[in-house]
Amino acid sequence: MNSKNKAWSEKLISRLDREFKHRWVIYDELLLSFLSKEKVWIDIGCGNNVSVADRGSAAKLSLGIDCLMPNIEMKDLFVVGSIGALPIKAESADLVTLRFVVEHLKNVEEDFAEVSRILKPGGHLIVMTTNTWSPFILLPRILPYRLKNRLLRVLYKAKESDIFPTYHRFNSVRKMKILGGSFRLDKYLYVQDVNDVRKWIFIVFFFWHLFTKPKLLQVFRTNIFAIFVKE
Repeated sequence: MNSKNKAWSEKLISRLDREFKHRWVIYDELLLSFLSKEKVWIDIGCGNNVSVADRGSAAKLSLGIDCLMPNIEMKDLFVVGSIGALPIKAESADLVTLRFVVEHLKNVEEDFAEVSRILKPGGHLIVMTTNTWSPFILLPRILPYRLKNRLLRVLYKAKESDIFPTYHRFNSVRKMKILGGSFRLDKYLYVQDVNDVRKWIFIVFFFWHLFTKPKLLQVFRTNIFAIFVKE
């Protein structure tokens, strides 16, 4: 991250919208509102398991699951596994989180059935994902995967190892409402991402945030935060 860009972007935010919150701040606040010393939290698709490292102490037990080992030494709080076959006992979790996972799912119903299996009745699932109604998500979807991969690496300085195929079979509130099974969509929030890796990208995204502040336009923001309850 460019520290000069970050300082510049935060200064602009403070001038134009002091109520603005970055998506990771919103996520952390939401996560902590569901954690307590009586809760078991499972973070599926945890990547380097940073979220569990930073926030896991707020729960009785916190565990990250991913198909690849994290780069940091957190083996006692991490297991290798996939969402389609979770190495977790049935009805053992109070909270499950999926951060930027569902856009990569081919078999949505089967994978959510597996998530439901490990959740206790009344447990919660927090989904943080991309929104297919956003032009910043919709337009890149029509590009060939190799071209999109290259653009992400050039524009956002993303590592190729961090870019995975996306299917977007669950990336609208309408689809979330008709998920079915044991899950009920309880709440959702549209959030506009900003990125300060390049100044012009930040300006485009932040002014899109300002443009979409009216409730009717928020459906065009880049991200969805959704909370589901297992009934």
